[in-house]
Amino acid sequence: TLFPYTTLFRSVSQSRYQWGDEHGIEVDGYTIQRAEIIKGGVQKIAGYLGLEGLAAVPRGIKATKATGESRLYLGAGSEAYKWTQGGGLVNIGSFGAAGGTFQFLPWDTEVLTYNGVDPVERWPNAGLSAPITAPFTRANVLFKYQTQAFAAGTSNGGQLVEWSSVNSNSDWIPSSTNTAGNLRLREMEGDILAAQPISGSIGIYSDVNAVTFTYVGGSAVYSHRRPIFGISAISPYSVVAIKDLHFGLTTENVFVTDLLGYDLIDEAAVRDYFTSQADWDRVTEVYGWRDLPNNMIRWAIPKMGGGMFGLGYRIDRKTWTKFNDGIISGEPSGPFPRTIFCKDGLLLRQDPTTTDNDGLALPAFARTKPLALGDRNKYKRINKLSLDMTWTGEVNVKIGYSNHPNNTPTWVITTPAASEIFPDQFGAHVDMVFLSIEIESTAVGATWAVAGAEIYGEITGNVS
Repeated sequence: TLFPYTTLFRSVSQSRYQWGDEHGIEVDGYTIQRAEIIKGGVQKIAGYLGLEGLAAVPRGIKATKATGESRLYLGAGSEAYKWTQGGGLVNIGSFGAAGGTFQFLPWDTEVLTYNGVDPVERWPNAGLSAPITAPFTRANVLFKYQTQAFAAGTSNGGQLVEWSSVNSNSDWIPSSTNTAGNLRLREMEGDILAAQPISGSIGIYSDVNAVTFTYVGGSAVYSHRRPIFGISAISPYSVVAIKDLHFGLTTENVFVTDLLGYDLIDEAAVRDYFTSQADWDRVTEVYGWRDLPNNMIRWAIPKMGGGMFGLGYRIDRKTWTKFNDGIISGEPSGPFPRTIFCKDGLLLRQDPTTTDNDGLALPAFARTKPLALGDRNKYKRINKLSLDMTWTGEVNVKIGYSNHPNNTPTWVITTPAASEIFPDQFGAHVDMVFLSIEIESTAVGATWAVAGAEIYGEITGNVS
């Protein structure tokens, strides 16, 4: 044996980890699906619990708490709902158009609701919602700031921001006896599409640039600072706020900004992946949210041919992962004990008591990138793989070989999980340059956790 090559999980991400030997000689990537870091290792994530069936595709959710009640506002088809644990879905409004992207602006026990097409409506905590009396008939964005409600990108102009009177969500028409008003952001280009809080102000995004909208007092009341070009929005949910930063996804890149400057954070491979997969004819369906348990920003993106796919960016590790779990929107925990998710026709939450997807299998895998095992110019033969791993149910380990890091691995061994695996027992004598390992589970009740591995083998020759 010319090496043992000891492999440990080093970098932390929802779906990308670093493998490296004990002496830091080599670091290779480790990609996972539906797994998370636990005590220095990787394990399958908790499962999902279905909460409510939906008659239409959900397009917008917002969690809040009112008079001690945890509420989730949800829009699906042409209907707006309130959902509570134990109370289920309650219809709170019907709109003329179906399939739009909903926005909700909670206001004490009330809520303003907008489906992206019809006039904004107000639900007064009982009965059904009704259109507000306002000087606009539509608004691309709703947001709350100070003690007023705001609508931006209205029917009066794509660069216009209009606001209600102080402490009111129903008094919108400016008069000498109220504080309602409006401001045209003349330095913006294009139509306002998104707004998110940042450092005591509001970041407002059009499809071309972004500005900071802020309270200044006096007769002006509100103003905006210089525009920033190079960042923009493509939907009401394409920009996500966390820690006084905004993370945004566009049709060309992904950025992070404090609205003084910005950085592009998408790697070339990430950009190629999502730009080649996305259906930009459905750009208004792009939905981003904060995945707080994993310190991640997630986006659900419409996919060519139908459906959605996902991207996740781990903030602290600056690493990426992709999702194909069917999730189309999410809402951080807060009013509810766990993160709420939406799929096509289903409301659900993450549930630490199950390993499955609402009673069905929740497939999961963890896969290394091709490992050169210390020298990419040598052929090797693997004698033993020793896994520091625990598992329950049907879990498999796959071993694959390749001669170039860009090649798809040839999987030569698939075997039930074991603490030690000897490739010789499978008649799989292969001299290879790069080794790939995958841990996978596709059965109901299966779960696993792995902290690292030791790989034993020998050098067999030089790569010509």
